[in-house]
Amino acid sequence: MADRPRRDVHGMNYKSLSEYGIPDAGETKEEKKLEDPSSVKRKLDVRDEKKSLSSAKKKLAAALSLDKSCNEDDVEDEELRCLRAELKSTEDDLKSQRLQNEKLKLKEELKRKQQELEKEKGESKSTLHKKVATTSSDKSKEKVLREKSIKDPSLNELRQFEKLNEIVDKKLSKLGLLEQTIDSDSSSSTSSEKSHSVTVKKGKKKVDCIRVSDSSDSESDCDEKKKKKNKKTKSGIKAKASDKVKTQLLWPQSALQYEFVNESVSFNDLDPKLFTAGELEIITSKSISEKERSGRLNLLKKITYYSNIYSWKGLLSFYAAWLRKIELGQKSWDDDPSSIEVPILTQYIVPKAKTSSFPAKSSENKDDQVWFWYSFNRNRCTHKGSHTTFIKGQQRVVQHICAVCWKKDKSKLSHPECANSCPNFPKSG
Repeated sequence: MADRPRRDVHGMNYKSLSEYGIPDAGETKEEKKLEDPSSVKRKLDVRDEKKSLSSAKKKLAAALSLDKSCNEDDVEDEELRCLRAELKSTEDDLKSQRLQNEKLKLKEELKRKQQELEKEKGESKSTLHKKVATTSSDKSKEKVLREKSIKDPSLNELRQFEKLNEIVDKKLSKLGLLEQTIDSDSSSSTSSEKSHSVTVKKGKKKVDCIRVSDSSDSESDCDEKKKKKNKKTKSGIKAKASDKVKTQLLWPQSALQYEFVNESVSFNDLDPKLFTAGELEIITSKSISEKERSGRLNLLKKITYYSNIYSWKGLLSFYAAWLRKIELGQKSWDDDPSSIEVPILTQYIVPKAKTSSFPAKSSENKDDQVWFWYSFNRNRCTHKGSHTTFIKGQQRVVQHICAVCWKKDKSKLSHPECANSCPNFPKSG
């Protein structure tokens, strides 16, 4: 086949497409087969060279980057090594400084202990010297006493022996000479002895105790004898139930304040007001426990309620009996005092006012029991009609009536005293 002329389509050269491995538009399969194999080989070689060149460039870049990173790592490792070395050196310095400080502290402690030891040694030596001096002085005194005892003792020296005085008193009492005065003269002294007799009254008997000498030893002996005589067992006929207690409690008469402090107020002299004041002083004090405070409050509340039923004397007896039980340990503040109410309070019941069987006097009629209400007479009462209220501590039924009309005419008119309709209202002119 004859070669055909190549054609350009739309200004594009299809021949140039063969350089990129794309077949030309006008080229057929047969023409491809007839193409020169050497040119194909050359193209392949060029392509391989390009590939090898690009791979070599990549390897070179990778090697450069690796070398750079290795250099950076070497620099970082060097800095790390330096820091570790500095840290180790500072730790060694710190350890050495701590050891030096500890050595200094131990030296100071040792020095202080040595000073204390020296002081203790000095004090022990001084105490030993004092003991030796005291023992030597005691020995010298004993020697002097021995020397004096060898000599004939005087009467004043004999009086200093307590046992001798006791023996003499016993001998005199046996001989019946204890009540007589004893006079003795000594050859060494010109003064006469004085004797004093002390009478000790015990019931109807009088016991005379003769002092042999004026010395303090003889006086103490006589006092001891009196105490021994006074300590004799007594009969229980005069003993009181309030003599012995297990736990001592506060009583209201002892807790009163203000003008009652200096007054001698006994428990039986307490009236309801003073009793309540004294009991509240105890309850509000900080010296008692919460258990006792609660028990006292309950007891005071019970006594207050019972004041309308029982006499005040009975309530005082009830209070005293309950506190006595607690003082003896038989009861506690947690217990209920109802167990002693019946045997104590039944005899103190206040009798109710009995209605008289005799006819009432003319002055004591029902009209005397009428109470008018002052708030109604001043137009201030909020109630409608009669109602109850407290007057002088007692509950009364008050009526809405005119006070002036009631006082003057004994008439129950339902207008207030300030109303113009009141016949007793002062009129002008």
